[in-house]
Amino acid sequence: MTEISLADIEAFIDATIGPEFHDKHKAYLSRLSLRDLITRKNPYLFRAKGIEDASLLLRSLIEASLSSSEETLFGNYLETVAVEVAKIAHDGRKSATRELDLEFDAAGTRYIVALKSGPNWGNSSQVARLDSSFRSARQVLRTSGGLRNTPIECIEGCMYGRATDRLYGDRRKLVGQPLWKLLSDGSADLYKTIITPLGVNAKARNDDVLLQMDHLANRLTLQFLAIFSTPEGAINWPLWVEANANPASVTWS
Repeated sequence: MTEISLADIEAFIDATIGPEFHDKHKAYLSRLSLRDLITRKNPYLFRAKGIEDASLLLRSLIEASLSSSEETLFGNYLETVAVEVAKIAHDGRKSATRELDLEFDAAGTRYIVALKSGPNWGNSSQVARLDSSFRSARQVLRTSGGLRNTPIECIEGCMYGRATDRLYGDRRKLVGQPLWKLLSDGSADLYKTIITPLGVNAKARNDDVLLQMDHLANRLTLQFLAIFSTPEGAINWPLWVEANANPASVTWS
């Protein structure tokens, strides 16, 4: 075990949050097309908002689309931070079992961990599948992993939310502070202190994303008006509904 310091985490976040989070935002925007927006978003919802300015509409569509992917992107990134914490503190490593993220040893116990963003990450079927993955991993470790007599603890680790430490059968659910404390080998405040390095240089990086959004909104607004405006300049909402239902009915060039 190695004592973990905030400087270790700061260095890791500084080196990785740009390429692993902000750059992936920009890559997502670079792939986004008008067809994506028109066919994935609910035209009835945006009609109910009463937006008649095409530029505002396209900006709203882009922001909604980016927001839909943002939580997944950041959840995936925060998982890499959690793995790094366990790597520093416990020599943690990627689990070989599908749906599990991490394995490490601490105080004579093997921990196998599935990392999730928040506590309400899945439905009952997904939780049942996770329990199945834990059972399979435990069996492999017992039979061929040399851990016949070693305690094995299955952790459903949720990286934010109300602090929880609760047992569900053979699965222990740790939410927020208790999870980060386990991963860091006892740091009770890490769940709070990691918020600071996440914000370093965030404004400059997000400004780059916002500039790219502005340029994309300009391009797609022109394309949208060419296809989905009436001769009077109004938004042709019925045509959007038709295109949403049957994308082939519209020429997207």
